[in-house]
Amino acid sequence: MVLLTGNDYLATVDEAFEQLSRFAEHGFAEGDLTSVRQSIVSRYTQMADSLRTTTNRRVMMSIFNRLRSQSPITDSDQLAATVKKLTNDITLQELNTHLDGLIEQLNPLVIAQIKPENQSKLPTVDQLQQAWNHAKANPPAATLPVTTNKPL
Repeated sequence: MVLLTGNDYLATVDEAFEQLSRFAEHGFAEGDLTSVRQSIVSRYTQMADSLRTTTNRRVMMSIFNRLRSQSPITDSDQLAATVKKLTNDITLQELNTHLDGLIEQLNPLVIAQIKPENQSKLPTVDQLQQAWNHAKANPPAATLPVTTNKPL
């Protein structure tokens, strides 16, 4: 998702497409995957912890929300364990290969929610396609990890 905050929407789209191209070309780092894994597992673990020591009312709301969204009703601890196993089973190589395939095979979907007076600032379909093709053909250099020697 890209937020268009300036007046040059095409430049913002160019930057977004360049970033997609960069990661398709160079891939994500192991640290990126580790960080996302930890975030996902932590979220599901916290949900399980909160439901384990909660009131009947919260359990009922959880069940209701799952029924409403047509999600399976599962034990929260079991779901957290399954999410942890699945996220740990995804390898960096699989992730990078999948992303590269998506970038190569698909075109981006650009949805703009703007005020009517800004509609003239939107890039045309041809400009978007040209920006996408240019980004795929000219990926930027890989990003370097940021390190610091300062104590926290």
